[in-house]
Amino acid sequence: MKICEECQREFRGRASQRFCGSQCRYRFRDRQRATTPCARCSAPLHSGPGSLPDGERLCRPCRRILAPETRAKSRTRRNLRRAQRRGRSTGRLCRSCGAPGSLRCPPCRRDRMRALWQRKNAKRRGAAALGPVISVIQLGDRDRWRCHLCRRKVDRALHYQHPMAGTRDHLVPIVDGGDDSPANLRLAHRSCNSRRQAGGVVQLMLVG
Repeated sequence: MKICEECQREFRGRASQRFCGSQCRYRFRDRQRATTPCARCSAPLHSGPGSLPDGERLCRPCRRILAPETRAKSRTRRNLRRAQRRGRSTGRLCRSCGAPGSLRCPPCRRDRMRALWQRKNAKRRGAAALGPVISVIQLGDRDRWRCHLCRRKVDRALHYQHPMAGTRDHLVPIVDGGDDSPANLRLAHRSCNSRRQAGGVVQLMLVG
């Protein structure tokens, strides 16, 4: 039988073993290298290069005691983020469409990112002047969700890669000196927009 150097209890172990378990080993080590007291029980502990200021650091036994409370807080934050991703009601409203669930619902977030990428591509292609970012949803609400080329309705629930999904069509193409200003944008089906490409007589819509 051997005697633990920390708790003075008898235990069975190897010839070189000095402590009955890891808890006594850590406690002995922290006491030997103690630099600051625990914020909860005032026991000396080794602070190390941690990010917590003095007065907020806890020893291992206190961290084990407070672990359920800490896990509960983390679980609450995790469930809130999960509910926001799934679009469930969290007491928040979307900034774009006002739907409950998160500060920006997934369709609005996807549409906003698409508008930002389109603005970046327009800048890369040398647009004359970059106006404010307008998304497909905002453009559809302005144009009453009707394609300006074929005058048929646009279904906003379609996937953005669907041929009949709504897209932003430039009256004056970017390659001809157009910009991303709302006056130069119209709602169009993806198939109609691809069929017209950079030609057509829709530029006359800017006059008057």
